[in-house]
Amino acid sequence: QKGIGIAPLELLNEFGFGSWEGKTVSEIKKLYPVEFGVWVKDTNNFKSPGGESFGGFRKRVEKAINGIAGKNKGRNVLVVCHAGVIRAYLAYLFGVDFRTTWKVSVDYCGLSKIEFHGKYPMISYLNHVASNQ
Repeated sequence: QKGIGIAPLELLNEFGFGSWEGKTVSEIKKLYPVEFGVWVKDTNNFKSPGGESFGGFRKRVEKAINGIAGKNKGRNVLVVCHAGVIRAYLAYLFGVDFRTTWKVSVDYCGLSKIEFHGKYPMISYLNHVASNQ
Protein backbone atom coordinates (compact mmCIF):
# COMPACT_ATOMS: atom_id res chain seq x y z
CA GLN A 1 0.00 0.00 0.00
CA LYS A 2 1.35 3.41 -0.93
CA GLY A 3 1.72 6.15 1.62
CA ILE A 4 2.67 3.97 4.56
CA GLY A 5 5.40 5.63 6.58
CA ILE A 6 8.52 4.12 8.05
CA ALA A 7 9.54 5.41 11.45
CA PRO A 8 12.87 4.08 12.77
CA LEU A 9 12.93 4.02 16.56
CA GLU A 10 16.22 3.77 18.46
CA LEU A 11 14.41 2.34 21.47
CA LEU A 12 13.94 -0.82 19.36
CA ASN A 13 17.65 -1.26 18.63
CA GLU A 14 19.10 -4.65 19.47
CA PHE A 15 20.78 -5.21 22.83
CA GLY A 16 23.94 -3.14 23.32
CA PHE A 17 26.89 -5.39 24.22
CA GLY A 18 29.35 -2.48 24.39
CA SER A 19 32.96 -3.66 24.15
CA TRP A 20 31.72 -7.25 23.81
CA GLU A 21 29.92 -6.41 20.54
CA GLY A 22 30.94 -8.65 17.64
CA LYS A 23 33.03 -10.97 19.80
CA THR A 24 32.48 -14.70 20.23
CA VAL A 25 31.80 -16.18 23.66
CA SER A 26 35.31 -17.69 23.58
CA GLU A 27 36.85 -14.27 22.93
CA ILE A 28 34.82 -12.66 25.72
CA LYS A 29 35.83 -15.39 28.19
CA LYS A 30 39.48 -14.85 27.27
CA LEU A 31 39.45 -11.02 27.23
CA TYR A 32 37.06 -10.46 30.15
CA PRO A 33 37.19 -13.58 32.38
CA VAL A 34 36.09 -11.87 35.61
CA GLU A 35 33.30 -9.88 33.95
CA PHE A 36 32.11 -12.97 32.07
CA GLY A 37 31.79 -14.84 35.37
CA VAL A 38 29.72 -12.02 36.85
CA TRP A 39 27.53 -11.95 33.73
CA VAL A 40 26.82 -15.69 33.99
CA LYS A 41 25.73 -15.27 37.63
CA ASP A 42 23.66 -12.09 37.16
CA THR A 43 22.64 -11.81 33.52
CA ASN A 44 19.81 -9.34 34.11
CA ASN A 45 21.84 -6.71 35.94
CA PHE A 46 25.36 -7.02 34.53
CA LYS A 47 26.59 -4.40 32.04
CA SER A 48 29.57 -5.11 29.83
CA PRO A 49 31.92 -2.11 29.46
CA GLY A 50 30.04 0.45 27.39
CA GLY A 51 26.98 -1.80 27.16
CA GLU A 52 23.61 -2.08 28.80
CA SER A 53 22.04 -4.52 31.24
CA PHE A 54 19.37 -6.95 30.09
CA GLY A 55 17.07 -5.42 32.69
CA GLY A 56 17.59 -1.97 31.17
CA PHE A 57 17.17 -3.39 27.67
CA ARG A 58 13.86 -4.99 28.65
CA LYS A 59 12.60 -1.70 30.08
CA ARG A 60 13.67 0.16 26.92
CA VAL A 61 11.82 -2.31 24.68
CA GLU A 62 8.75 -2.29 26.94
CA LYS A 63 8.62 1.50 26.74
CA ALA A 64 8.96 1.45 22.95
CA ILE A 65 6.33 -1.17 22.17
CA ASN A 66 3.82 0.05 24.73
CA GLY A 67 4.37 3.58 23.39
CA ILE A 68 3.73 2.45 19.82
CA ALA A 69 0.56 0.66 20.93
CA GLY A 70 -0.64 3.69 22.89
CA LYS A 71 -0.17 6.04 19.94
CA ASN A 72 -1.83 3.68 17.46
CA LYS A 73 -4.97 2.45 19.21
CA GLY A 74 -7.30 0.66 16.79
CA ARG A 75 -4.66 0.54 14.05
CA ASN A 76 -2.48 -2.22 12.68
CA VAL A 77 1.23 -1.55 13.07
CA LEU A 78 4.15 -3.62 11.79
CA VAL A 79 7.27 -3.54 13.96
CA VAL A 80 10.41 -4.98 12.37
CA CYS A 81 13.10 -5.85 14.90
CA HIS A 82 15.76 -8.28 16.04
CA ALA A 83 15.07 -11.46 18.01
CA GLY A 84 16.53 -9.94 21.17
CA VAL A 85 13.89 -7.21 21.09
CA ILE A 86 11.14 -9.82 20.77
CA ARG A 87 12.60 -11.83 23.64
CA ALA A 88 12.90 -8.71 25.81
CA TYR A 89 9.21 -7.96 25.28
CA LEU A 90 8.32 -11.58 26.05
CA ALA A 91 10.28 -11.28 29.31
CA TYR A 92 8.15 -8.25 30.15
CA LEU A 93 4.84 -9.91 29.16
CA PHE A 94 5.50 -13.08 31.13
CA GLY A 95 7.37 -11.46 34.00
CA VAL A 96 10.35 -13.77 33.59
CA ASP A 97 14.11 -13.51 33.59
CA PHE A 98 15.54 -12.65 30.17
CA ARG A 99 17.42 -15.97 30.07
CA THR A 100 14.11 -17.82 30.21
CA THR A 101 13.13 -16.35 26.84
CA TRP A 102 16.04 -18.17 25.15
CA LYS A 103 13.81 -21.25 25.39
CA VAL A 104 11.57 -19.65 22.74
CA SER A 105 12.58 -19.95 19.10
CA VAL A 106 12.61 -16.65 17.21
CA ASP A 107 13.39 -17.38 13.56
CA TYR A 108 14.53 -14.94 10.89
CA CYS A 109 11.45 -13.32 9.33
CA GLY A 110 9.13 -15.01 11.82
CA LEU A 111 5.89 -13.18 12.45
CA SER A 112 4.45 -12.60 15.88
CA LYS A 113 1.17 -10.85 16.58
CA ILE A 114 0.36 -9.00 19.75
CA GLU A 115 -3.09 -7.49 20.13
CA PHE A 116 -3.72 -4.80 22.70
CA HIS A 117 -7.01 -4.78 24.54
CA GLY A 118 -6.81 -1.40 26.17
CA LYS A 119 -3.45 -1.47 27.90
CA TYR A 120 -3.39 -5.28 28.06
CA PRO A 121 -1.28 -7.05 25.41
CA MET A 122 -2.19 -10.57 24.31
CA ILE A 123 -0.04 -12.77 22.07
CA SER A 124 -2.14 -14.10 19.18
CA TYR A 125 0.74 -16.04 17.66
CA LEU A 126 4.49 -16.20 18.03
CA ASN A 127 7.22 -16.91 15.47
CA HIS A 128 4.94 -17.94 12.60
CA VAL A 129 7.09 -18.85 9.61
CA ALA A 130 5.52 -19.49 6.21
CA SER A 131 6.27 -22.92 4.78
CA ASN A 132 6.87 -23.79 1.14
CA GLN A 133 5.68 -27.34 1.75
